[in-house]
Amino acid sequence: MKRVFIAIDVELSPDISRVYEEFRSGLNNEQIKWVKPDNFHITLAFIGDLNDTQIASLSDKLRKVAALWKPFVIEPKGVGVFKSIENPRVLWFGLKESTPLSNLKYQVDSLLMEEKLPVDSKEFRPHLTFGRIKGKKCISGLEELLDKFESIEFTPVEINKFVFYQSILRPSGPVYKPLEIFAFKPG
Repeated sequence: MKRVFIAIDVELSPDISRVYEEFRSGLNNEQIKWVKPDNFHITLAFIGDLNDTQIASLSDKLRKVAALWKPFVIEPKGVGVFKSIENPRVLWFGLKESTPLSNLKYQVDSLLMEEKLPVDSKEFRPHLTFGRIKGKKCISGLEELLDKFESIEFTPVEINKFVFYQSILRPSGPVYKPLEIFAFKPG
């Protein structure tokens, strides 16, 4: 069995990288597990454990979905936390609403339902997780950074593929191993 998920890789633009580093340096005394820049992604679906036969079947169907898509652009905007400022757990970069991204998510979910695989019932809130907060000593530094970058707009990013990943949990953090990359048809 392999623990799997479907995601869109997002390469960091220089402006996102700058804000990411400002958070890291401004919160360097906090207990935060920082996401490695090459692991930034938008999760389309976390599936859980699948066997090799299920993975092969799902890969075939995902390949057909990808063949229907042309590249599209997403627009990262703002930063925030999940849970609450009083009890922050996840730091994220937000995204402006994107009809193509929402439609891709819908297609992936529909495929998972056809395959009788789990589909997240929560509202799709696309974001880029960049830190997981394990504990905090001082909330004021976090509040200042969130206020400073709450509405910042970043360079748009072209999306031209999605990835079927295996997530391997290690004490040093998860390792994401691509099982297959599904490129969109050229624009």
